[in-house]
Amino acid sequence: MHANKLLCSMLLLISTSLFAQSSTVSISFAELDDYVRTKSPTGKIITSNYDLAVLQGKSELQWSNPELEAEYESVENDFDADKESVISIGKNFAAPWARSLQRSAVKENVRASEYEMKSHHLDAVANAKIIYVDIQLAQQQIFAFEGFQEVIKNASNIANDRKNAGTISGLENQLIQMSLFNLGAQLLQLKREKRNMENDFRTSLGIADDQKLELTTDISFVAANLDQNEYYARAKKSPAFSRFQHLQTAKEKQVRLEKMRVLPGMRLSGGYKNVNNDFRGYTIGLSLPLPVLNLNKSKIQQKQVERNIISLEYDLYKSFVERNLEAKFVSAQELADFLRENDEQF
Repeated sequence: MHANKLLCSMLLLISTSLFAQSSTVSISFAELDDYVRTKSPTGKIITSNYDLAVLQGKSELQWSNPELEAEYESVENDFDADKESVISIGKNFAAPWARSLQRSAVKENVRASEYEMKSHHLDAVANAKIIYVDIQLAQQQIFAFEGFQEVIKNASNIANDRKNAGTISGLENQLIQMSLFNLGAQLLQLKREKRNMENDFRTSLGIADDQKLELTTDISFVAANLDQNEYYARAKKSPAFSRFQHLQTAKEKQVRLEKMRVLPGMRLSGGYKNVNNDFRGYTIGLSLPLPVLNLNKSKIQQKQVERNIISLEYDLYKSFVERNLEAKFVSAQELADFLRENDEQF
C-alpha cells in the first residue's frame, strides 16, 4: 500500500511538471523567424495562400476530358428503312503555341505568388520583432519608473515632514506630490500599453491565454551606421520587388495569349459507324472555329488594362519604399543625435 501511494505521488509530480512546462512558451529573439513562419496562424495563412495559388495554376493547365458521343438515326418510307448508328470520342485541343504560352504565364504567376509569400513572411516577422522589442523595452521602463517612484515617495515623505516643521513651503510640497501623481499615471498607462502589446503578440503567434509567455532575450541599444543607398539597393532585391517583376511578365504573356486565342484550337473526333448492319466503318472529324463574330478584343483589352495596373502599382511601390526609407533614416539620425547628446546624463 505504501509503495502504491509513493508511485501515485511520483506520477502526480511528473504530470504536474509536464503540465507546467507545456503551459510556458519561451521565445528568444532569434527564434521569432521560424516561429512566425511555421507555428503562428499568420504564417500558416500566408503559406496556405501560396499553396492555393499553386493549385490554381495546376487547375488552369489541366487537360479537358474527352467526350463520348453516341448517335442513332432511323429513317424509313413505305418501301425502305435505313438505320445508322455512330459511336465516337471527341476532344478539344488548344493550339500548341497557345498552350506553351499559357504554361509560361501560369509559371510566372506562381513565381509571383512565391515571392508574395516570402514578402508577407518578412513583414510578419518584422512586426513580431518590433512588438518583441517594444514589450521588452516597456518592461525595462516600468522597472525604472517603479524605482523612480520609490525615490519620489521617499522625497514626498521627507517633504511632508519638512512642511510640518515649517522648513519648506506648501507649494514646494505640492509640486512634489504632483510629480508623484504624474509618474503614477504614466506608470499605469505604460503597464496598460504593455498588456495590449502582449495581447497582440499572443494573438499573432497563436499563444493561448492559459499559457505563460516568456521573452528570453534582453534588448540593448547598439550604435548603427546607416547607409540609405545601401538599404535601398537591398530593398530593390527584396521579394516584394521580385513579385512585381514576375507579375509584369505574367501579364505581358497573358496579353499575347489572348491575342492568339482568336484561333484558340481545334476539335478532333473519331469513332465507329454502322449502317443497316450491312456497312461498317470509321468516322473522323476535325473542326476549327471561324474568327468572324468574336475577335476576342474585350478579353485582350482586359489583360492590357491589368498589365498597366501592375506597372502603375510597381512604380507607386518603388516611390513609396524610397520615400519611406528616407523618412525613417532622417528619424533614426535625429534620435541617434538626441541619445548621443544625452548619453552622459542618463
